Amino acid sequence: MKKSDKTELTVSKIIKAAINEFGRNGYSGGTINNICKTGINKGLLYHNFSGKDGLYLTRLNLSCKKLIHHIQEKSGQKIRLPCGIQSHGRMPFPIFT
Repeated sequence: MKKSDKTELTVSKIIKAAINEFGRNGYSGGTINNICKTGINKGLLYHNFSGKDGLYLTRLNLSCKKLIHHIQEKSGQKIRLPCGIQSHGRMPFPIFT
């Protein structure tokens, strides 16, 4: 298996664990430690994400993309997000305060 394939698989596992953790406990109650209890290596998590914020925003970005894709398929219209949610990035406004 190529390194890029392993990295993609690792990131996918981390995101799935994050979806479960944040889905159960929300952003405030979700923790990196709980995500790592599912077998995720903490070092690999921090190697691929900037921390809890970066992981949550990546998860949010993927969820928004899936929702927009679904809406576009059903409506036949192109839709754009009103704000720029970027993976590993910062929101243009403070949502975690």
